[in-house]
Amino acid sequence: MVAQRVRYDGCRHTVRLTTGTRLGPYEILAPLGAGGMGEVYRARDTRLDREVAVKILPESMAADPRALGRFEREVKTVAALSHPNILAIHDIGLEGETPFAVMELLEGETLSDQIERGPLPWKHATQVAIAIADGLAAAHSKGIVHRDLKPSNIFVTSDGRLKILDFGLARTSQNEGMAPTTRAETITTTEPGTVLGTVGYMSPEQIRGLAAEPSSDIFSFGCVLYEMVIGKRPFGGGTVPEAMAAILRDPAPSASEGPRPVPAELDRVIAHCLEKDPDRRFQTAQDLLFALRSLQTGPTAAVAAAPAARFAFPRLLAAGAAVVALAIVGIFLARGRVAGPPNLRSVAVLPLANLSGDPEQEYFADGMTDELITDLSKIQSLRVISRTSMMRFKGTKEGLPAIAKALGVDAVVEGSVRRAGNQVRVAAKLIRAEGEQNLWSESYERDMKDVFALQSEVAGAIVKQIGTKLTSDEAARLAPRPPVPPDAYEAYLKGNFYSQKLDAESLEKSKGYFEKAIRIAPDFALPYEGLAFYHVSSGVEGAVAPKLAFPKAEAAAMKAFELDPNLPEAHSQLGWIYCYFYWNRDAAEKEFRRAKELRGESGPGPNGLLARYRGDFETAIRGSKSQLANDPLALGPHLKLGTAYTWAHRYDEAIEVYRKAVEFHPDSSEAHELLADAYASRGSHREAIDEQKKALERANLDDWAEELGRDFEALGWAKGQERLNRKRLDEMSALAKEGRYVSPLSIAALHVLLGEKDEALRWLGKAVEDRSPFLIALTADPQWDSIRSDPRFAEVVNRVRPS
Repeated sequence: MVAQRVRYDGCRHTVRLTTGTRLGPYEILAPLGAGGMGEVYRARDTRLDREVAVKILPESMAADPRALGRFEREVKTVAALSHPNILAIHDIGLEGETPFAVMELLEGETLSDQIERGPLPWKHATQVAIAIADGLAAAHSKGIVHRDLKPSNIFVTSDGRLKILDFGLARTSQNEGMAPTTRAETITTTEPGTVLGTVGYMSPEQIRGLAAEPSSDIFSFGCVLYEMVIGKRPFGGGTVPEAMAAILRDPAPSASEGPRPVPAELDRVIAHCLEKDPDRRFQTAQDLLFALRSLQTGPTAAVAAAPAARFAFPRLLAAGAAVVALAIVGIFLARGRVAGPPNLRSVAVLPLANLSGDPEQEYFADGMTDELITDLSKIQSLRVISRTSMMRFKGTKEGLPAIAKALGVDAVVEGSVRRAGNQVRVAAKLIRAEGEQNLWSESYERDMKDVFALQSEVAGAIVKQIGTKLTSDEAARLAPRPPVPPDAYEAYLKGNFYSQKLDAESLEKSKGYFEKAIRIAPDFALPYEGLAFYHVSSGVEGAVAPKLAFPKAEAAAMKAFELDPNLPEAHSQLGWIYCYFYWNRDAAEKEFRRAKELRGESGPGPNGLLARYRGDFETAIRGSKSQLANDPLALGPHLKLGTAYTWAHRYDEAIEVYRKAVEFHPDSSEAHELLADAYASRGSHREAIDEQKKALERANLDDWAEELGRDFEALGWAKGQERLNRKRLDEMSALAKEGRYVSPLSIAALHVLLGEKDEALRWLGKAVEDRSPFLIALTADPQWDSIRSDPRFAEVVNRVRPS
């Protein structure tokens, strides 16, 4: 769980495992701490070569089959949360008679350690409280109640992130008859009529031995928040019985009586959490979170001068509860609000204009646009047009109604970015496409070091105006990333800017900027993902031999994953590595699915590619259509869908898609060539020749285009293609002599097209040794049909096994 200053309520226990002990693939390195609910060790995952925390259960639980069954169910439930403020669980196992759970290893200290040094400033305490409440809301939405929330179970990492520890791992039910474990303050007995929790933070209903509901966690939360701003517990008491009696009997002291003044609204929020009657507290953690966030945006200058009033808070519908929460903090922001939600289901974010007065800042405006699109895409109920389609409208003078019609969206977001030194100002508008109605506009200004918070705030404001109700998971995904040094983020944005261009020169520039970002901030995950993208692209596009490029890609992706296991992009890059280097569709599918879950999307792997590679063309077509709906003007989705139709021998439909591709991207040589192949497959050789000539013209092959164009006209499609493929073989041979990398799979494909079976099979063997990426499609790609019946081809297929 934690790597520094670990404490479990002051308890000392003899550790059961020694250094070097193995629990499955995990090697114990050192003990971290022990308590009534188990022991925690620093360990090394020998498979991924990373350090983790391993928790083993108390012997009493390990001997109880019912306890083990419940433990496994609850670990799986907590592991599925994937919330940035809840300790991540990686694995569960049983070594001999020792059950264990594997968790992320954190560096830093507990909130208890921080409070020991003195009360926290109320603004900082409110920020910490928001993170805790966010984690509680996510857990409660899954039916998980912590039941032992306290400062020592809340961890602050060295880079400022907050994690709730032991979330659900100690949870037991009252009818399972597990043996009790008692300590000076923490009581984990689960027999009927007894209590569970830590005295001083337990709710009245816990003390009475009643079932702990989410409202019980809210009471404990109030105790923690009070302790943060005051420096001591609200119900301390001299002994355990005295503290329990105080919780049941005494009114909570006002936070206004502490050594530092706090706003009256914050005092009221604390008091509302500490109501004796559960029905009078905040009814959900979401209501509590809403009230806390309002403290950050509303007028909180008035400092409490008298004990806060107590509020009745009857059980209401969620919408009513939110309104009452607003009344409690005494604030309602109407600025920029329209009457009622506009009921929008789809939106496009136009490229934000660069108003910095410096063309060199274009990367920054594009980066802010990308982040806004990424954040809005995390909302499942909202269709958001992808970046590649939107960048077509950069600097356009086309009217908003025409843009919205072309993209098929209800509304458009437009705005600008102005950067001066370390200050960033973003202005944004939400415009309904029909009638160009301005629904909302606002501007925000922050220091560069707060850019993640700025991005999250802008996206959150747009979502609020659209009227979309966020789930707790979506709210968590919209939370800002931990801050990084501005120079590191700037280098990352430049790397991302160049990586989007995809040409060889730009990709090399992106690599340099990603490496610069890593030098400045070695713990910043995103540049490692960018570096993985660079190496994957190099291996797939044929700039570097795959067996050289992909191990570097894997190292970078694993580092990004190690730094942030919930980074969707890290999982995506691992998916491509499994797909193209290990030829492992199942493992790739798993990583792509995980990336989609973390983004808030659903469904299998990306764009139907994996389905096409395994020959499931119907699924491939559906997947490609789904991507095209969110990226309707981009080249890639059109080519993927057209190829899926071609492989399925549905040439008319392929031609229709490719014609759309050349309509939107008339300068694409690849689109024209694929359209030519589809025409030829259908037997329309005249149209195929016309498109092939256009492809040659757009491929910057001036010395070839005219000559080969004449060949096609004079000799027809088949002979013209033979001349073209001979030319391509000659060019590859020349490149190889210059020491440039040439894909053996590409050479094999040309020999197949020329009818040279033996050479094709010889080069296929070399492609296996080279680990050529597209061998993953060997059994489904129709270009190999002419040699598929040869026993030597079957031997090659047998060598292309997932690893």
